[in-house]
Amino acid sequence: MLKKIVTVLLALCMLCGAFPVSAEADNGLLSPFITSVDSLETATYPMRWSLETDGSRDIELAFVNGISDVPFVTAETAAEIVTVLVTEGYRRAYVQVEASLLDESLPVKVLERENGHYALLNFDDATITFDDFDAFFQMNGNANPLDLTETAPVFDQQKDPIKRTPFIYRSGGPHKIDLAAYGIPMFRFEGNGYLPLQSVADIFGNRFEFVLRFNGEGVYVMDKFDGELNEKYHAAPRRENSEALTRLNYACLCFTLDHNYGLMEEHDIRSFNELFLSTGLTEYLLNGDPGVAYAGIARLIGHYLADGHSALGDISWNTEQAGDDITILAESFTSAGQSMFATFYYATQRALFFPEGAPAYQEIGDTAIITFDAFKMDTSRDYYAIEPTANKDDTIELILYANGQIRREGSPIKNIMIDLSNNGGGAFDAGASLIAWMTGNACINIRNPHTGGIGSTNFMFDANRDHVFDRQDFLLDTLTDEYRLYCLISPSSFSCGNLVPYFLNESNRVTLIGRRTSGGTCTIGTLSTADGNVFRTSSAYAINTGINGSFTNVDSGVAPHVYIDKTSTLYDREALVELIHGLK
Repeated sequence: MLKKIVTVLLALCMLCGAFPVSAEADNGLLSPFITSVDSLETATYPMRWSLETDGSRDIELAFVNGISDVPFVTAETAAEIVTVLVTEGYRRAYVQVEASLLDESLPVKVLERENGHYALLNFDDATITFDDFDAFFQMNGNANPLDLTETAPVFDQQKDPIKRTPFIYRSGGPHKIDLAAYGIPMFRFEGNGYLPLQSVADIFGNRFEFVLRFNGEGVYVMDKFDGELNEKYHAAPRRENSEALTRLNYACLCFTLDHNYGLMEEHDIRSFNELFLSTGLTEYLLNGDPGVAYAGIARLIGHYLADGHSALGDISWNTEQAGDDITILAESFTSAGQSMFATFYYATQRALFFPEGAPAYQEIGDTAIITFDAFKMDTSRDYYAIEPTANKDDTIELILYANGQIRREGSPIKNIMIDLSNNGGGAFDAGASLIAWMTGNACINIRNPHTGGIGSTNFMFDANRDHVFDRQDFLLDTLTDEYRLYCLISPSSFSCGNLVPYFLNESNRVTLIGRRTSGGTCTIGTLSTADGNVFRTSSAYAINTGINGSFTNVDSGVAPHVYIDKTSTLYDREALVELIHGLK
C-alpha cells in the first residue's frame, strides 16, 4: 500500500513540482560545485554525541573526487543517524527511521518513520519530498505534529499537573525540498544514493534539535557547546577549507535559512541568497577563512535579522578567532540591540527597589504580586509529591505555592498581579501553565510558515493537585468573578515573556500594565554551517493567536491597557497597588 501511495505522490511531484521552495535568482553563486563523480572513497569515522545522554558509534562517510572535507552519507546512514540520536541521545521517545528502495527502476530511496510518514529522496534531481513534513518530525507523545511542548515525550499525568489536549491540526500537505536549486549535490554511485552530511543536519538534525559537525577526525553531535565533547571537537588540527567546502558552506547556509528561519515574510526576505547579494554579505560568507565567514554571520544577525532569538553560538574547530567584526552585535542599534538595552535598563530600575532581588511571592494588603523572571520547570519532578515553596527557579512550583496562598482560609487577596516585566522567556510548557492557571485554558497555536501547517493544543493546569482539571484550578472564574487580574509588562518582556501577556490580553479579563512587550513569536532553532560554525535563529515554528478563525503571530508584541510613563512606578509596589485600586 505504501509503495502505491508513494509512487503516486512521486509522479505528482515530478509532474508539477509540488510545493518547491526556490532559491530565487542566484547570480551563479548557487551553481553546482560538483558536476560529476569521478571517484568515491569511503571511510569509517566515530560519531560522538553529548545530548541528554553521551555515546558514540561508528558511521561510514563517503568522499568524492578526492575532496576530504566534504563528507557524504547514504540514505541508510542518514536514517541510522536520526534514529540513534533521537532514541539513544535524547531518550525522550522512540523514533525509528528506515531507508528502503522504492523500485529498482526509480532513483528514489524512502525514509519512513515508525509513525507511517515518509520522505522520498530522489538522487537524480536532488529533491526530497515529504508526504507531511511536520508530521514526519512529530515526536511521539506530542498532541499533534505542531505541539512543541518540551514535556510531551516524558509527560506523566501522575507527576505533572499539566493536561494537553489536541485541538486541531491542518496539514501543509506534500512538501518538496529542492537541493538542486542551491547547487547542493545528491547523486547515485554504484547502486547507492548519497547526500551531504550537512544536508542531513539542515533538514533532519535541525528539527530534532541537534547539529552535526565534522572536523576531519569524527562527527560530533551536540545541542550545547561546552564540556568535554566540545573540547575534543576543537582539539582537531586546523586546515585550510577547500573551495568545495567554501561553496557548500554558502549553499547550505542559504538553504537552511530559507527553510528554517521563521520570520522571512515579516523581514521582507524572499531568499537569503538575494539578501546576501543586496547587502554585500557574500564578501564575508564566500571567504574560505571560517573566521571571516563567521563575522559575516554576525553581521547578518546583528544588522539584518536583528531579532532577539537570533544569536551567535560556537565557532568552528577550524576558526582561530572570530574577528573584530563580532563586536558589531553589541554596538548594533537595531531592534535586537534596543531589546538588549531594555533588559539591562528594567533590571537596573527594579534593583533600585529590590537590591537583593524581587520576592517571588509578595502580598500587599489585598494584592498578591508574583514575579516570574523566566519560565522554568523540571520534567523529572513529581509535582504532586512536593510541598511547594516560593521557588523563583521553578515556575510550576511557584504557581502551586501562589495558588495555595491566595486560596488559603481567611485569605485577603482580591487582586492578583503577575510581574513579567523582566521575563525574557524560557520553557514553553511553563508559560502555557501560567496562562491556564490564570484564565482556565490556554489554546496555543503553532504555524509553520514554510509548510502552511497549523496545529493547536489546549492546556489546563491542576493548581489544587486533586488530579481533576476543573473550575477550582483557575483564577478567572466567569461565574464568581472572584479576583481581578493584572500583568506587568515592559520592552524586556520577550519570547514566552511576550507570549503569556499576549494570550492574557486575548482573554479580555486581564489588565496589562506597563509598556509594550518586545515580541518574539518563534521558538529557537540552532543551525550550523558545513565547516562547523554554530548560531541560532527564530525557527520555522511561530506561535499564533486565533481570533475569529484567523491566525496571527505575536511577533509585534502587545501594548498595555494602562501605560506607565515613569518606569520606577512599575517597581514601587505600594504605589502600584494604589494605582490598581483606582482603576475602574
